[in-house]
Amino acid sequence: MAATLTILLVVFLNQAGNERILSRFYTPDKDPVLLAFNQDTRGEQESGILNFRDGKYSEDKIMLEPRMLEEPENKVFLLYYLLSAMELDSEGEVLDRVMAANLDIAYLPDQAILWYSTLALIKSDRHDEALKMLAPLLEESGPYQSRAESLLKNLLK
Repeated sequence: MAATLTILLVVFLNQAGNERILSRFYTPDKDPVLLAFNQDTRGEQESGILNFRDGKYSEDKIMLEPRMLEEPENKVFLLYYLLSAMELDSEGEVLDRVMAANLDIAYLPDQAILWYSTLALIKSDRHDEALKMLAPLLEESGPYQSRAESLLKNLLK
């Protein structure tokens, strides 16, 4: 009985820690990369961005699925698909696709994909994989580097 209680307590505390981390670091409405997409002409014309911005996450995923297959090099589709999946608590279904993507750390949308994939892995309680996903962001200068350093400190507590 005591062992079961200990396991439940560890799981509960870990979930609370994950929620605390996500509430601090999952901020797409303040993300400079996403804000740039929202403000340029693409943000006004690209339905994947508009649907996410308008909170139409299910519609966004349905619309982006075929577009990702048609244009796999357009990582913006993958980014907004991942974000919509996270909002719908279905990030697990997109993480394999993200991990199979050929990401270029020098490209800002790819940095955003790495950042939000790291958070999706934390949300899914896959901390070891999250640490691996976070590593390139720690090394590459960019909008996520300082947040990645702060997130790393939180994960290692």
